[in-house]
Amino acid sequence: MPRLVRALVLLLSGSALAQDTEKALRTIKAADIQKHQVFLSSDKLQGREAGSEGGHQAALYIAEQVKKWGLKPGGMGDSYFQPFGGGEPRKPDDKGSKNIIAVWPGTDAKLKDEYVVVAAHYDHVGLGFKGSNAGAGGKPGEIHNGADDNASGTSTLLDIAEAVGQAKLKRTVVCIWFDAEEGGLVGSRHWTANPTLDLAKCFAMINCDMIGRNEMTKIFCGVAKDAKGDPTFPKWVALVKEIEKQYRLSFDWSGFDSYIKQSDHWPFMEKGVPSIFFTAGLHADYHTDRDDIEKINFAKEELIGRFVFALLAKVANTATAIK
Repeated sequence: MPRLVRALVLLLSGSALAQDTEKALRTIKAADIQKHQVFLSSDKLQGREAGSEGGHQAALYIAEQVKKWGLKPGGMGDSYFQPFGGGEPRKPDDKGSKNIIAVWPGTDAKLKDEYVVVAAHYDHVGLGFKGSNAGAGGKPGEIHNGADDNASGTSTLLDIAEAVGQAKLKRTVVCIWFDAEEGGLVGSRHWTANPTLDLAKCFAMINCDMIGRNEMTKIFCGVAKDAKGDPTFPKWVALVKEIEKQYRLSFDWSGFDSYIKQSDHWPFMEKGVPSIFFTAGLHADYHTDRDDIEKINFAKEELIGRFVFALLAKVANTATAIK
């Protein structure tokens, strides 16, 4: 077991987290994440371009998993899906672009009406005709599997969702897999403009995008900041840093500031929701046909998955305001 993951498990023992929450966290494992990621980044899905057959198959796979774990549908028509785009109205499970929303109800009589979103986008650039990185040697017409971008966040969120389904948390947890991020945050912008839950009740949002590459200690996080570079929500940052210190991690809090508007946390930040973005950083295979499963650091995904779950549990159970 990698040193940082082992430290995370040891430090969690005896913490303030409830016993069932601790037990749930321990179910997040590299092997389980890998199982999902092997399928989602396979040639069979042809790069999961938004609205494509491969994207549709990815959506059906995600919904099948969360249904099996007992999470409730949070989409349209008592389904897990929120279709968008294409002009004509569609049934939720029709082919085409769609967000996937799964809900785990909170247990506290007062706090359960509030919810925490944990999210990742599941689309990529398909065969690379729209979005291949020519400067890095991307080859349009070849399958761009997007194992890191963002089958990594998608698969890790699946394992987090399974753990959520085994935990008792005071606030409701909403797991969302957004579609069409690569087209300009289309899915997350659609959801925040047409939320399937009352957006005013969204307590916080956590986003994972490209978390499967680079060395174990290279983890970036991004939060909303004012013109002076100070966090917009210092209490939210303090809560994250409390867990960061407890787990002996050291995030880069500024290295991705220039990319803060480029993933699905941003529409939530625009709506005034305390949000955070986790990524393991860029690499030479970004948006190329070389972003494949063989290069993924599954131990790192497990580490980030466990941290995100611990943060999720902390914010779902806190009685302290974070705005």
